[in-house]
Amino acid sequence: MKVTIEINDLPYEAKVALTKDERTSPELLAALATDKDAQIRRLVAWHSSTPSEVLDTLANDGDSVVRRAVATNKNTFAKTLANLANDISEEVRIAVAENVNTPSHILTLLAEDKNAWVRQSVASNPNTSPETLESIAEDTMQFVREAVVQNGNAPIKLLAMLSQDKHWLVREAVAKNENTPKEALAVLAKDDVYEVRTAVAANRNTSADTLAILAKDEDIDVREAVAANENTSADVFTMLAKDEHEGVRQYVAMNTNTPAELLSELAKDEDDDVRRTVAGNKNTPIEFLAVLAQDENWLVREQVALNASTSADVLTMLAKDENIKVRHAVTENKSTSVETLVMLSHDKEFWAENYAKKALRERKGKEKNSIER
Repeated sequence: MKVTIEINDLPYEAKVALTKDERTSPELLAALATDKDAQIRRLVAWHSSTPSEVLDTLANDGDSVVRRAVATNKNTFAKTLANLANDISEEVRIAVAENVNTPSHILTLLAEDKNAWVRQSVASNPNTSPETLESIAEDTMQFVREAVVQNGNAPIKLLAMLSQDKHWLVREAVAKNENTPKEALAVLAKDDVYEVRTAVAANRNTSADTLAILAKDEDIDVREAVAANENTSADVFTMLAKDEHEGVRQYVAMNTNTPAELLSELAKDEDDDVRRTVAGNKNTPIEFLAVLAQDENWLVREQVALNASTSADVLTMLAKDENIKVRHAVTENKSTSVETLVMLSHDKEFWAENYAKKALRERKGKEKNSIER
């Protein structure tokens, strides 16, 4: 009782500070839960240390924001969440539907809620059962069906069914889901909406055959997604490396599965960004990194200087580059020799000099630790 009296005598600002402090004890929070000010009770209901019994009491609070806070709290009893699932406030029911601690059978009841946002929250909850997801897969609201598709518990047969949904956003969500069967992705690859086809092209589960078809798509975004996909075949990479759009060629140059011989060809590309991307690819042959180290564009040379595959000799050459950012990049490369770092530690530009000295200190520190071990 003494604690309660002292708490009630505190000024409002002090109470707020206590309810926001993670170190506040459960006992103090219990005392603050009876405060006459709704904002204090809200903050108590939000607090991660508020006891479950106190939250159960606050679930009957006349303020809907307090009840919503209770519905979101990880300490709230399952039975309390069950009671709040019938709350008059839609915001409270949404919070219950979003809570990962809400029992599956309560989520099943909320799946029939009249409010579409409550149903969407159920569809998004990782605790929602496959059976419940099936029951709302034909919901009248597109965003509810979209949430069903995005749920990791959605059965494969449900994904296949929703791949034929009338709304393109639902089909796009199916195309993005890596659990979607290859057969369904092949069908979606022919979708009229380019966003859907782009999602298929980006999906890691899309077959090489389907990617080969999409590689000829009229839309640039689709072809770029194919060029970025790790499942794309060498033959398709070869075709896309000659694409008229530089963005597509750049994605080919970026892909870690692009054959070395193609990277060598792209190293001669007329587009600066394509060559820059080749220069940054760890799989680019060393001899072509040496060629790119002399590129007229400093951004290309900078990427060579940052590439872990670049030889120490080439890095030594780049340490004398006219561009300060290229020389700075050399100091960040682990393959740069100590001799080159020493040279850069006397650079005329403070930036390069400072980073070279820092790199030397780090090298010495690692050597010291290795000797001590």
